[in-house]
Amino acid sequence: MRLLIHRLNILTVIIIRQLLQRLLTLAFKSPISNGFMKWLHSCIIKVQLKIKSYIYKWKKYDVPQEFISSLEEYTADNGFYFEAVKNQEAFVMNKPKTLVDDVSEVFANYQTLQLKPQFIAVIPEGRVFAQGYVLSHDNRLIEELSMHQSMSGPSYIPVDKTHDVFSTDIATKPAEYIDGRVLVLATPFAQGNYYHWMMELIPRIEILQASNNALFDAIDYFYINSPRTKYQKETLRALGIPSEKIIDEYWHPHVCARELVVISRTRNGVDCFFRPETVHFIRNLFKGNLHREKTRRIYLNRKNVLYRKILNEDQLEALLCTYGFESVSLDAMSVSQQAELLSSCEMVVSPHGASLTNLVFCNEGAKVLELFQADNVNPMYWGISNILNLDYYYLKSKPLKDTIKEDALDNFSDIIFDLKDVEQMLSLMVGD
Repeated sequence: MRLLIHRLNILTVIIIRQLLQRLLTLAFKSPISNGFMKWLHSCIIKVQLKIKSYIYKWKKYDVPQEFISSLEEYTADNGFYFEAVKNQEAFVMNKPKTLVDDVSEVFANYQTLQLKPQFIAVIPEGRVFAQGYVLSHDNRLIEELSMHQSMSGPSYIPVDKTHDVFSTDIATKPAEYIDGRVLVLATPFAQGNYYHWMMELIPRIEILQASNNALFDAIDYFYINSPRTKYQKETLRALGIPSEKIIDEYWHPHVCARELVVISRTRNGVDCFFRPETVHFIRNLFKGNLHREKTRRIYLNRKNVLYRKILNEDQLEALLCTYGFESVSLDAMSVSQQAELLSSCEMVVSPHGASLTNLVFCNEGAKVLELFQADNVNPMYWGISNILNLDYYYLKSKPLKDTIKEDALDNFSDIIFDLKDVEQMLSLMVGD
């Protein structure tokens, strides 16, 4: 029905143009040139858009009462574009190495991994707000694009009536109308976190380019988390996205587009696993900076962080130094410099954190030791290591006596590592 109405609108404009041409011919008693009619037609379109923008500027919406659980069914019912993007068949994950034989259940749950399909869809008169939450033309929240993301683990929080859109006025305020095709890239936490930007926002472009490059080339604007940091600007340049095509979600918190192009979240359902194509896409953006030789051993320190600090980091660095490791902070480095550094490494040791996103630049066979809080093991970088055939190890810290349980689960508490355990892991890595 929606597609039929859109086609009828186009037909109406054509009929009006032909009628105007005949009326003007009769009025001036001479034929009206096609050039003049094209100019008049463009003026009419501009006036229509001004009126439409003015209406949207003052139009308020009702609080959404429903959500769409299947975007594929919604697009089929309305005749909108939808394309499923298949992932590769299930693959077996390499078992991570640690000091004990019984591997953490977080890893054991994913010994065989089946990635779910991704999708691309076009939603006429769709709306986007906040960090990429999407509403349909009939004011329903689209669940697959609007899930909250948990800060305490790798899971998405399913959409239900507790979602902000149902309990606040966030989606009832007037929307800014964009006459064009807008690609939604905005992603929860991507505005200020390197991992979420690199592994969840940027890969959506890979999915679109790999499946429908013509549609990517036809994008007029990109709706993106506020790109203020150097690494955000650097990656956007690498992708060839000009600043004039960016719609910053901070300054444009609620937008309605003539056509909203949406791509599924890049996580595999509720967990932190990604398409192999995604990892290689990011590598290829900076392939000119990658080394082939693996010679360096580095420790990615956490000296400049506000939370999840290593309380005995000085002693840890001293131990690592005896094994030939350099202590490095990536904070001031460009993405190109980080790619150059990590691709030159034979061994990487790091506490869990966004710096390990740069494992995407490591070469096959490099060894990785990830240091976890005792109660907070996350498989995301193990997943990347499997895709690139990295040799992955992990070690959990000893629980702190005064650690508040909620802080540990929320991934914010400080950490202390048993140096004897670390030395055993280093001996294991060097000996393998």
